[in-house]
Amino acid sequence: MAPLIPLGNAAINAPYDQYGFDSYMGSTIFTDGPFNVQLCADACSMKSAYNLAHPPTDGSPVQTCQFFNTYILYVNTITNLQGQYCAMYSESWPASYATNKGQYRRDDHFMISYSFAYSNIDDPGAACKECAVNQASKDIDDSTLQPFCSTLLGYSTPLRTVTDLTTTTPISTTTTTTTVTSVTTPEVVLKKRQDESLTPAIATSGTWIVKTLVALTLAARDVSPTPDVLTKYPPSILTSACSLVATPVSETSTINALATVTAPTVVVTSTIVTTTTRTTSTSAAPMIPTTIPCGQTVTAEGSKFTIVCNVQTVVPDRKINNQVAKVAYRFTASDFASCLSDLAQYRQAGGNLLYGADYTPANSVCTEFTYPYADHYVTEVAPGVVHMYLSDLLTG
Repeated sequence: MAPLIPLGNAAINAPYDQYGFDSYMGSTIFTDGPFNVQLCADACSMKSAYNLAHPPTDGSPVQTCQFFNTYILYVNTITNLQGQYCAMYSESWPASYATNKGQYRRDDHFMISYSFAYSNIDDPGAACKECAVNQASKDIDDSTLQPFCSTLLGYSTPLRTVTDLTTTTPISTTTTTTTVTSVTTPEVVLKKRQDESLTPAIATSGTWIVKTLVALTLAARDVSPTPDVLTKYPPSILTSACSLVATPVSETSTINALATVTAPTVVVTSTIVTTTTRTTSTSAAPMIPTTIPCGQTVTAEGSKFTIVCNVQTVVPDRKINNQVAKVAYRFTASDFASCLSDLAQYRQAGGNLLYGADYTPANSVCTEFTYPYADHYVTEVAPGVVHMYLSDLLTG
């Protein structure tokens, strides 16, 4: 480890790196024994070893712990200690990012003291471009933003119009109008083309046959605003990520028009044949990692929790004794274990209320709930969501 970086009563609040990647790798808390920096150093090393032994199955780069921030966490007063907290990162951050001086959870004030940061002296970590591309592609899939990518990359259906015009008697003027039908693809957003009128020049004598090839000029493409979830990424990262999830159009849509003119009355018969190319993009149903103990009861921080997969909490729209089940806290967890650990710690600090949480592996969001009474507890089927609840919620 490099020499310690004293941070006083504040913790590191790391931003996204220069490519938009989140270097935070999760946290752990130690509640027994004296303050010991080595506990966090060992946790950091174990996190790296586990990730190296279990690389991501989607080809994402393996993240290793190169920096950690450890501090004493207490609630309301310095005598109400919660334990030694360890936050781990794949990239080192200077003391200028120590801006987290605690937070409120309802009426409780969680505060920080004796805060220090340590960096791997041999490899302090660095911004990860490949990690950001992979993270951005997941954000695009999770939020169904493939149409935005198609627009960004300029994927549109090429269109051409071929018109055959035949006349047997010379006339002074004639007008042939070709109407272009709407061509849509569900996964590619196209700007509406403007209908085009064709007025070919007509000879003054003789019988003639003219075949014209008309290429429609597309209006300039509107630049779609970047969705909020993608604004943290620079343009080069978005382009690379979009290339992984959007498919270019490989065929041309052709419109064939046939016009016949007979003197003295101009009669125009138009036959329009359209061929469209449809590009679709599908996403697999969300999967729950096999490492999550679905259908089992586990113990965390001295409390037993039941784990149920593909289920989520429903907050009822009714009150009982002027109380309702409600969201207590929502944050991004590094993994299922971090979500369960935070719920267990929250349960320890909260008294007799009943507790539960929903964890979504696809986006690592952990949402914690409180249930003042057991009949506030309502769930529903939700593929890809892991639900955990205090086991005595239904039996106590």
